[in-house]
Amino acid sequence: MVYGFKTINRGKVFIMKKTIRHISILIVLSIVISLIIMPAGVKAENTDSFATIMMTSTSLNSKTNLNFYVAVPDSVAAQDGAFARFTDLHDSTKSPVVQMVSEVRGDSYYFGEMNCFKFSYEVVAKEFGNIIKFELIDGSGEALSFKDGNGTDHGQSINYSVETYLKSFYNNDTDMGNLARAMRDYSYAARKYFGYRTDDLTLSDELLESGSVNDYAVVATGTRPQGIERITTSMLLESDNSVRMYYSFSEGYDPSNYSFKLDGVNVTPVRRGNQYYVEVSGIIARKLNLEHILITSDGTDEYTVKFSALSYAAFLSRKDYDTDPNGVNLGKALCRYYDAAFTYFGTESKRTGKSFRDYDYVSSNEDFVHIQNILDDIIDDDMTEVEKIIAVHDWEVLNIAYDYTFTSYDIKTLFSRTPYSTVCDGYSKLFYVMINELGIPCERVTGTAGESHAWNVVQLNDGCWYFVDVTWDDVSRVVDGSYTSDFPNGENIRYKYCLMTLEDISVDHTAESTLPSPLGTSSTPHNDAITIGTLNEKARITSRLASGDPKYGYIIDSEEDIALAGTYLADQLATAAGKGDESFTFSIFIHWSLAESTEEIASVYNAVLGDVYPAANSAWGGCTAQGSPYYVRDTYTEMVWTVSKPST
Repeated sequence: MVYGFKTINRGKVFIMKKTIRHISILIVLSIVISLIIMPAGVKAENTDSFATIMMTSTSLNSKTNLNFYVAVPDSVAAQDGAFARFTDLHDSTKSPVVQMVSEVRGDSYYFGEMNCFKFSYEVVAKEFGNIIKFELIDGSGEALSFKDGNGTDHGQSINYSVETYLKSFYNNDTDMGNLARAMRDYSYAARKYFGYRTDDLTLSDELLESGSVNDYAVVATGTRPQGIERITTSMLLESDNSVRMYYSFSEGYDPSNYSFKLDGVNVTPVRRGNQYYVEVSGIIARKLNLEHILITSDGTDEYTVKFSALSYAAFLSRKDYDTDPNGVNLGKALCRYYDAAFTYFGTESKRTGKSFRDYDYVSSNEDFVHIQNILDDIIDDDMTEVEKIIAVHDWEVLNIAYDYTFTSYDIKTLFSRTPYSTVCDGYSKLFYVMINELGIPCERVTGTAGESHAWNVVQLNDGCWYFVDVTWDDVSRVVDGSYTSDFPNGENIRYKYCLMTLEDISVDHTAESTLPSPLGTSSTPHNDAITIGTLNEKARITSRLASGDPKYGYIIDSEEDIALAGTYLADQLATAAGKGDESFTFSIFIHWSLAESTEEIASVYNAVLGDVYPAANSAWGGCTAQGSPYYVRDTYTEMVWTVSKPST
């Protein structure tokens, strides 16, 4: 699971101690009934005689979990003999399942100010309609009563099912509604196929009228090694979403004389009766179509089979409907279930396995794919942690401008603008998603910085957290549909607020949200950010010079470069004047170590002009000069000068 829940109450953010992470689906039952949700701002009473039910959820992996989030009395939580009991009220053949409270003590979650434990019970597709009775038993064997956040007593059990939740979406014309109906059809088809509680089951027209699923059929290439009579596919649906490839061998042929490689890994088939199989297990809904490659060889011939879990669905759907309608419908239902899950979740990140549904701040698969493409462009595998943070920081600063219309507050609106623009909310939300996608823990911070503001805090590999305010490191804005800068010469990036300590950022920022710990106190990350940022900026300047923007320029990194810049620019002016030019515009880019004050900058450009002016006087018999305003920066300060032939 990959979701974290947080409750915002009058500006104060309470974040779960543990963030829930999974790679499939988390359906939060926020609209079930009032007993399931803890009302905002309510602090529930908690005594030894009852527990508070905060929320239930359904999470869908290869199996489906019913999750119950419960605030357990401290005295009960400390009892080694306390346990939760799950009873399937529709299947008397199944024994109750027990989960000890001691097993979940480390998995605590905050809902508001309530510390909760999560208890989970696994069900499979055919059991979606089964009512599961949840009880909490203390160490003396007594059942606790449940209350909700309003204090209403709900007795000594909570009864719930997956289908109870799904029903609330059946009539919705949304991706969630489509997924709910597909899950219902999948459950009904599985029940019919396995002959399990088959009364009053009606499959939807959406399923019955769906077409062939042959696109998922097994594809085989190469020469089948001698002795292998056949290879068939099968799937386990009752206990787990697993697909198997079965081998049958001719008499006298030993399977140990063959090699089997599944997705590039050598495997040993498992014997079952007279057959052997290779299995892929634990397949989540949106990966049912994931192709697997199985290569079999006897050292002479090699046979490659490409298949997915849906290959078995394709096999079932090709059966004769008149003789096996339940098999055909199950195959179609499985494919429809996958299609609906994939549509709901969207594209999976190759970095984290997450989808856009795993992020509160990403509202569409399109935006999530765009974020992935940006990261592909700016991140290299060999980058250090700080280099990756700087790369994301720089992309935002160089590609987003502050929205002084104050109408862009989220990622969706940010990406819809041309050029991109947003306020601090958008900067910090996008930074949060991009940094977490790189596997670096990142949170948003809300508070004030003169006015209401949002920024970020990231955890480096030393375990400490440091602050980043991309908004305040970006001095660009949009005017008449184009980027411009609050500072001259297009300067729009700095690293003043990159990887700062709490002490440093607190000079002008006040956090109101809860901060993670431990907070870093070292200045090294910030200094590293400036060093890396300076190198990045030098690369951008070098690229500008190579492309002729500006046509004439010089990067000054040291005292020695000052004299070299003067000589180079004087020669360039003389050449330009010799070609008939009557003005000469050039830029000098002064490294921050030489330009930490206006006085130091003046000293550098006066030294350069000391070489340029004589060249102009020699070429034109005199000159006029004008320099642009400038801003002292923490990478390179750009000075632009125009030297011209005097007017006659």
